[in-house]
Amino acid sequence: MIWPFRAPYPVLRQASISLKGSEVLIEGTVWAQRGGYLVLKRARLLKRGENPVPMDGEVVIPIANIEFMQLVG
Repeated sequence: MIWPFRAPYPVLRQASISLKGSEVLIEGTVWAQRGGYLVLKRARLLKRGENPVPMDGEVVIPIANIEFMQLVG
C-alpha cells in the first residue's frame, strides 16, 4: 500500500540537497514548496574540491529529482 499523505517539506530552513545522478550539492534556504517543486533562495552550488558558486535569483528544483536532503540549520 502506498501512503496517501506526505509531510510538507521544511520551509525557511537551510538545507543541502543532493540530486539524483549528480555529484554536486545545492545548498540554500528552502523558501517554498509549489506543486512538485522546491524553491530555494540564496543557493550555492557545491562541488568536491572546488569553491562554492553562488546562484543568482531563486532556484527551482523538481522534487522527483531529489535523492537526499539534509537540514543544516
